[in-house]
Amino acid sequence: KQQTENSLAPNSEITPMKVFIHYEDNPNEELHKTSKVTLPKKWVSGPVTAVLDLFVKTYNGKFASNELSLSEVHLETDNAEALANECLVSDYIEESADIYVKHGAPPALSMVTASKLGAKKLPTPPPAAKPQAPAPALDASGLLTCKRFGCQKKYAPDSNHESACSYHRLPPVFHETAKFWACCPDKKCYSWDSFMQVTGCSSGPHSNTKPEQPDVLGGCDVRSGNDGSTEAQERLKTVAEFNEERRLMQGGGAGDAISKMYQLRQAMDKSGVSGEVFDRAKEAVSAKLAGDHVAVNAELARRLEALLKAIAAE
Repeated sequence: KQQTENSLAPNSEITPMKVFIHYEDNPNEELHKTSKVTLPKKWVSGPVTAVLDLFVKTYNGKFASNELSLSEVHLETDNAEALANECLVSDYIEESADIYVKHGAPPALSMVTASKLGAKKLPTPPPAAKPQAPAPALDASGLLTCKRFGCQKKYAPDSNHESACSYHRLPPVFHETAKFWACCPDKKCYSWDSFMQVTGCSSGPHSNTKPEQPDVLGGCDVRSGNDGSTEAQERLKTVAEFNEERRLMQGGGAGDAISKMYQLRQAMDKSGVSGEVFDRAKEAVSAKLAGDHVAVNAELARRLEALLKAIAAE
């Protein structure tokens, strides 16, 4: 008998749960599949292998040319954390979550790195002496980079003041082709340039401290209402609606490409490469490729890789 984790406490209330299961681990997009599944109570308190088995059987019934083997695939969370077959659904999967079917045998229960939902961390003793925070790193011009959302400007610490920065309180959201700030859901944009021109909704001094929120929000956050708009999320999409949106998004991949370029810009800016230089380079490539975000992202990646290889060969 396989080892399983302990069930929920007797007083915990278990209710049916809707989840989105995706299979995209194949270069042929025609073999991809997304299912919206309502899990009954007994499945929510049971192991994830039952959910995986249901999807595999349904998938194989539709894609006989690409049959999946239950022993050779596993489930992963939206954070790319693999789940053991014995993991309980209620411990690792929440309402309206995106979970992914991936090739490869599932990990042993002892090797699962995902944290349980609502898990309490053991208290850690306070340090004997609080280390002094290092001074912010200045660039060659004696400036710091503001890390507030929507700013990223250089500033001199001595001239910083209470109204120096116009910024957004919450992270950017890239959902399909729409781009907007989570704190300003009514100001949706469909081009990178117009998105970057949205004026910040808050003001204050520049800050060199990274915000605690995620760098970018996506479709899963939108479905759970994290875009600040509740009325649009009051009902779950039907399977047909959801699959159609996925098809449109995958057809061009613009939202994913924009997200990757935004994260690349942030990473380069943090390493000392000016974000303004990245923007100018991206705009130059975009002009040559007629604004095709997927092609622009691929071209930037190709050129950066070539440059790094050239440096490595010196």
